[in-house]
Amino acid sequence: MEEKLQILELVREGKVTAEQGLELLDALEGAGSNRIVEGFVNLHSDKELARHLKITALSGKGNKVKFNIPLGVVRFAYNLFPNSMHVTVNNQQLEVQELMERVYKAEKTVIYQDDSDNVVIELV
Repeated sequence: MEEKLQILELVREGKVTAEQGLELLDALEGAGSNRIVEGFVNLHSDKELARHLKITALSGKGNKVKFNIPLGVVRFAYNLFPNSMHVTVNNQQLEVQELMERVYKAEKTVIYQDDSDNVVIELV
């Protein structure tokens, strides 16, 4: 129900046409389309979305190493090999499904942080 209200609000604000709004409302009825609608609504909302998966870690030599991976690349890899994606940090297996839900929502947040801040994984 909340998605329908968001779509109607986008139409009211003129961010999408009435036809686009109808298409989105129709898509809500289809199976698995919530992610499409949610992405479309987020794209046209005013809040700033995360664009990268940022991984910060200490190397074996004590140097800080940073990786910024575009979320589009993460989504593409997951869609290409959904059953092959595994994330292990400090011998701890992270829940891939939960990680990908956060990636698709693109909300800026810390996903993993160890006690000593040697490894930090976040959406930025």
